[in-house]
Amino acid sequence: MKTPYFILSATLVAGTALAQTALERKYTPCVDYFQVGGSRCAATASPAIAPAPPNPVPTAPAARPATDPVQAFLDNHGKPPREFAEFYVNPTPENARRWVEAFRAQQSKANAMAEAWRQAERAFPSPTELPRPASAPAQPVAAPVAAPMATPTAPTPTAPRLGRFATPAEQLPILVYYFSASCPFCARLKPDLMAITQATQGKLLFTCVDLTPLSPRQAPSPGNRTGLPCDWRLPQPGELERLQIRQTPTLLISRPGQGGQRLTGIIPPSQLQTALFGQN
Repeated sequence: MKTPYFILSATLVAGTALAQTALERKYTPCVDYFQVGGSRCAATASPAIAPAPPNPVPTAPAARPATDPVQAFLDNHGKPPREFAEFYVNPTPENARRWVEAFRAQQSKANAMAEAWRQAERAFPSPTELPRPASAPAQPVAAPVAAPMATPTAPTPTAPRLGRFATPAEQLPILVYYFSASCPFCARLKPDLMAITQATQGKLLFTCVDLTPLSPRQAPSPGNRTGLPCDWRLPQPGELERLQIRQTPTLLISRPGQGGQRLTGIIPPSQLQTALFGQN
Protein backbone atom coordinates (compact mmCIF):
# COMPACT_ATOMS: atom_id res chain seq x y z
CA MET A 1 0.00 0.00 0.00
CA LYS A 2 1.45 3.38 -0.92
CA THR A 3 1.36 6.41 1.38
CA PRO A 4 -0.63 9.24 -0.09
CA TYR A 5 1.50 12.09 -1.32
CA PHE A 6 -0.15 14.81 0.68
CA ILE A 7 0.50 12.92 3.97
CA LEU A 8 4.15 12.43 3.13
CA SER A 9 4.50 16.09 2.14
CA ALA A 10 2.94 17.25 5.43
CA THR A 11 5.25 15.04 7.40
CA LEU A 12 8.33 16.41 5.67
CA VAL A 13 7.23 20.03 6.19
CA ALA A 14 6.54 19.44 9.91
CA GLY A 15 9.92 17.76 10.39
CA THR A 16 11.72 20.58 8.63
CA ALA A 17 9.99 23.18 10.86
CA LEU A 18 10.91 21.29 14.03
CA ALA A 19 14.51 21.00 12.92
CA GLN A 20 14.67 24.71 12.13
CA THR A 21 13.19 25.63 15.47
CA ALA A 22 15.76 23.43 17.27
CA LEU A 23 18.61 25.03 15.31
CA GLU A 24 17.39 28.53 16.16
CA ARG A 25 17.19 27.61 19.86
CA LYS A 26 20.60 26.10 19.84
CA TYR A 27 22.62 28.47 17.76
CA THR A 28 20.78 31.82 17.83
CA PRO A 29 22.72 34.07 20.26
CA CYS A 30 20.79 35.97 22.88
CA VAL A 31 23.47 38.64 23.29
CA ASP A 32 24.50 41.11 20.55
CA TYR A 33 27.88 42.58 21.36
CA PHE A 34 27.39 45.44 18.87
CA GLN A 35 24.22 46.85 20.39
CA VAL A 36 23.64 48.57 23.69
CA GLY A 37 20.68 47.29 25.58
CA GLY A 38 19.34 44.48 27.58
CA SER A 39 19.94 40.84 26.84
CA ARG A 40 17.40 38.49 25.43
CA CYS A 41 18.85 35.68 27.51
CA ALA A 42 16.55 34.21 30.09
CA ALA A 43 17.58 34.80 33.69
CA THR A 44 19.40 31.86 35.21
CA ALA A 45 17.30 30.28 37.89
CA SER A 46 18.91 30.70 41.34
CA PRO A 47 19.11 27.58 43.47
CA ALA A 48 16.40 27.53 46.02
CA ILE A 49 17.65 28.37 49.56
CA ALA A 50 16.16 26.19 52.17
CA PRO A 51 14.57 28.19 55.00
CA ALA A 52 16.42 28.20 58.32
CA PRO A 53 15.12 25.62 60.72
CA PRO A 54 13.17 27.01 63.65
CA ASN A 55 14.90 27.39 67.00
CA PRO A 56 15.04 24.04 68.75
CA VAL A 57 12.72 23.75 71.69
CA PRO A 58 14.74 23.16 74.88
CA THR A 59 14.13 19.77 76.27
CA ALA A 60 14.77 18.42 79.72
CA PRO A 61 18.21 16.81 80.12
CA ALA A 62 18.20 13.13 79.90
CA ALA A 63 18.22 11.39 83.24
CA ARG A 64 21.69 10.33 84.29
CA PRO A 65 22.23 6.69 84.80
CA ALA A 66 22.36 5.53 88.37
CA THR A 67 25.85 6.17 89.80
CA ASP A 68 27.79 3.38 91.39
CA PRO A 69 27.59 4.07 95.17
CA VAL A 70 31.19 2.96 95.66
CA GLN A 71 32.40 5.36 92.95
CA ALA A 72 30.24 8.13 94.41
CA PHE A 73 31.86 7.57 97.81
CA LEU A 74 35.35 7.66 96.30
CA ASP A 75 34.56 10.84 94.38
CA ASN A 76 33.26 12.60 97.51
CA HIS A 77 35.74 11.17 100.00
CA GLY A 78 37.12 13.91 102.23
CA LYS A 79 34.41 16.39 101.24
CA PRO A 80 31.66 17.62 103.58
CA PRO A 81 28.18 16.27 102.88
CA ARG A 82 26.05 18.31 100.53
CA GLU A 83 23.42 18.83 103.25
CA PHE A 84 26.02 20.41 105.50
CA ALA A 85 27.30 22.68 102.71
CA GLU A 86 23.76 23.84 101.95
CA PHE A 87 23.12 24.57 105.63
CA TYR A 88 26.46 26.38 105.96
CA VAL A 89 25.81 28.59 102.92
CA ASN A 90 22.13 29.19 103.70
CA PRO A 91 21.36 28.44 107.38
CA THR A 92 17.61 28.15 107.12
CA PRO A 93 15.46 25.87 109.30
CA GLU A 94 14.75 23.65 106.29
CA ASN A 95 18.44 23.22 105.49
CA ALA A 96 19.12 22.60 109.17
CA ARG A 97 16.49 19.85 109.23
CA ARG A 98 18.01 18.20 106.14
CA TRP A 99 21.48 18.31 107.67
CA VAL A 100 20.20 16.78 110.95
CA GLU A 101 18.58 13.96 109.01
CA ALA A 102 21.75 13.33 107.00
CA PHE A 103 23.87 13.40 110.15
CA ARG A 104 21.62 10.88 111.89
CA ALA A 105 21.82 8.66 108.83
CA GLN A 106 25.61 8.80 109.03
CA GLN A 107 25.47 7.86 112.71
CA SER A 108 23.21 4.90 111.95
CA LYS A 109 25.59 3.73 109.24
CA ALA A 110 28.55 4.06 111.60
CA ASN A 111 26.75 1.98 114.23
CA ALA A 112 25.95 -0.68 111.63
CA MET A 113 29.58 -0.79 110.53
CA ALA A 114 30.75 -1.15 114.15
CA GLU A 115 28.35 -4.03 114.76
CA ALA A 116 29.44 -5.74 111.53
CA TRP A 117 33.08 -5.36 112.59
CA ARG A 118 32.36 -6.97 115.98
CA GLN A 119 30.64 -9.88 114.28
CA ALA A 120 33.58 -10.30 111.91
CA GLU A 121 36.04 -10.32 114.82
CA ARG A 122 34.03 -13.05 116.53
CA ALA A 123 33.85 -15.07 113.32
CA PHE A 124 37.48 -14.56 112.29
CA PRO A 125 39.78 -14.44 115.33
CA SER A 126 43.17 -12.84 115.04
CA PRO A 127 46.24 -15.11 114.58
CA THR A 128 47.20 -14.62 118.24
CA GLU A 129 43.81 -16.02 119.30
CA LEU A 130 43.91 -19.10 117.08
CA PRO A 131 44.23 -22.43 118.92
CA ARG A 132 47.73 -23.87 119.11
CA PRO A 133 48.55 -27.20 117.45
CA ALA A 134 48.03 -30.32 119.52
CA SER A 135 51.80 -30.87 119.68
CA ALA A 136 52.28 -27.54 121.40
CA PRO A 137 49.53 -27.15 123.99
CA ALA A 138 48.85 -23.63 125.09
CA GLN A 139 50.33 -22.70 128.42
CA PRO A 140 48.42 -20.30 130.64
CA VAL A 141 50.21 -17.02 130.81
CA ALA A 142 49.69 -15.02 133.94
CA ALA A 143 48.67 -11.47 133.25
CA PRO A 144 51.21 -8.95 134.45
CA VAL A 145 50.15 -7.48 137.76
CA ALA A 146 51.21 -3.95 138.44
CA ALA A 147 53.15 -3.77 141.66
CA PRO A 148 51.56 -1.43 144.21
CA MET A 149 53.39 1.82 144.72
CA ALA A 150 55.60 1.53 147.76
CA THR A 151 55.00 3.99 150.52
CA PRO A 152 58.08 6.18 151.05
CA THR A 153 59.96 5.12 154.12
CA ALA A 154 62.74 6.66 156.10
CA PRO A 155 66.04 6.87 154.22
CA THR A 156 67.74 3.54 154.80
CA PRO A 157 70.41 3.41 152.10
CA THR A 158 72.46 0.27 151.86
CA ALA A 159 76.12 0.18 150.99
CA PRO A 160 77.66 -2.60 148.91
CA ARG A 161 79.38 -5.20 151.09
CA LEU A 162 82.86 -5.87 149.77
CA GLY A 163 83.46 -9.14 151.58
CA ARG A 164 83.44 -10.48 155.12
CA PHE A 165 85.92 -7.81 156.26
CA ALA A 166 83.83 -4.89 154.93
CA THR A 167 82.84 -2.14 157.31
CA PRO A 168 79.39 -2.76 158.83
CA ALA A 169 76.72 -0.40 157.51
CA GLU A 170 76.02 1.02 160.97
CA GLN A 171 79.60 2.29 161.13
CA LEU A 172 79.57 4.11 157.78
CA PRO A 173 79.00 7.84 157.37
CA ILE A 174 75.61 8.80 155.92
CA LEU A 175 75.14 11.45 153.23
CA VAL A 176 71.65 12.63 152.21
CA TYR A 177 71.73 14.95 149.19
CA TYR A 178 68.68 17.17 148.52
CA PHE A 179 68.86 18.42 144.95
CA SER A 180 66.80 19.57 141.98
CA ALA A 181 67.42 18.88 138.31
CA SER A 182 66.54 22.53 137.57
CA CYS A 183 68.94 23.96 140.17
CA PRO A 184 72.06 25.60 138.61
CA PHE A 185 74.03 25.36 141.88
CA CYS A 186 73.36 21.61 142.00
CA ALA A 187 74.77 21.34 138.50
CA ARG A 188 77.96 23.15 139.61
CA LEU A 189 78.33 20.94 142.70
CA LYS A 190 77.64 17.67 140.92
CA PRO A 191 81.13 17.05 139.36
CA ASP A 192 82.95 17.33 142.74
CA LEU A 193 80.27 15.32 144.52
CA MET A 194 80.44 12.66 141.81
CA ALA A 195 84.22 12.36 142.06
CA ILE A 196 84.19 11.96 145.87
CA THR A 197 81.30 9.49 146.10
CA GLN A 198 82.52 7.32 143.22
CA ALA A 199 85.98 7.10 144.80
CA THR A 200 84.51 6.12 148.18
CA GLN A 201 81.92 3.52 147.17
CA GLY A 202 81.53 0.95 149.92
CA LYS A 203 82.64 3.48 152.52
CA LEU A 204 79.58 5.71 152.45
CA LEU A 205 75.78 5.43 152.61
CA PHE A 206 74.62 7.87 149.92
CA THR A 207 70.99 8.87 149.25
CA CYS A 208 69.74 11.39 146.67
CA VAL A 209 66.39 13.07 147.42
CA ASP A 210 64.94 14.55 144.22
CA LEU A 211 63.12 17.87 144.71
CA THR A 212 62.70 18.63 140.98
CA PRO A 213 59.42 20.59 140.56
CA LEU A 214 56.60 18.65 138.97
CA SER A 215 55.69 19.85 135.49
CA PRO A 216 54.20 18.36 132.30
CA ARG A 217 57.62 18.38 130.64
CA GLN A 218 59.91 17.34 133.49
CA ALA A 219 59.01 15.09 136.39
CA PRO A 220 61.32 13.72 139.06
CA SER A 221 62.88 10.49 137.86
CA PRO A 222 65.97 8.40 138.72
CA GLY A 223 67.57 9.73 135.55
CA ASN A 224 68.13 13.04 137.34
CA ARG A 225 70.92 11.46 139.44
CA THR A 226 72.96 10.19 136.46
CA GLY A 227 76.57 9.62 137.52
CA LEU A 228 75.92 9.73 141.26
CA PRO A 229 76.21 6.31 143.02
CA CYS A 230 73.27 6.95 145.33
CA ASP A 231 69.90 5.48 146.24
CA TRP A 232 67.37 7.77 144.55
CA ARG A 233 64.03 8.62 146.14
CA LEU A 234 61.41 11.37 146.42
CA PRO A 235 60.85 13.34 149.64
CA GLN A 236 58.52 11.84 152.21
CA PRO A 237 55.44 13.71 153.37
CA GLY A 238 56.47 16.37 155.86
CA GLU A 239 60.16 15.57 155.52
CA LEU A 240 61.21 18.96 154.17
CA GLU A 241 59.33 20.85 156.89
CA ARG A 242 60.63 18.61 159.64
CA LEU A 243 64.26 18.93 158.49
CA GLN A 244 63.82 22.57 157.39
CA ILE A 245 65.10 21.95 153.84
CA ARG A 246 64.62 25.34 152.21
CA GLN A 247 67.16 25.37 149.37
CA THR A 248 69.10 23.18 147.01
CA PRO A 249 71.69 21.86 147.17
CA THR A 250 71.51 20.80 150.81
CA LEU A 251 73.62 17.96 152.24
CA LEU A 252 72.92 16.31 155.60
CA ILE A 253 75.93 14.36 156.88
CA SER A 254 76.02 12.15 159.95
CA ARG A 255 78.92 10.08 161.22
CA PRO A 256 78.80 7.29 163.81
CA GLY A 257 79.41 8.68 167.32
CA GLN A 258 79.20 12.28 166.12
CA GLY A 259 76.45 14.81 165.59
CA GLY A 260 74.90 15.66 162.24
CA GLN A 261 76.12 18.41 159.96
CA ARG A 262 74.26 20.51 157.38
CA LEU A 263 76.00 21.91 154.28
CA THR A 264 74.24 24.16 151.73
CA GLY A 265 75.22 25.76 148.48
CA ILE A 266 78.38 25.07 146.53
CA ILE A 267 80.76 23.24 148.87
CA PRO A 268 84.51 22.93 148.17
CA PRO A 269 85.64 19.31 147.71
CA SER A 270 88.03 19.53 150.67
CA GLN A 271 85.27 20.66 153.02
CA LEU A 272 82.99 17.88 151.83
CA GLN A 273 85.76 15.30 152.24
CA THR A 274 86.43 16.46 155.80
CA ALA A 275 82.76 16.47 156.70
CA LEU A 276 82.37 12.90 155.50
CA PHE A 277 85.56 11.24 156.68
CA GLY A 278 87.29 13.68 159.05
CA GLN A 279 90.89 14.76 158.75
CA ASN A 280 92.92 12.73 156.33
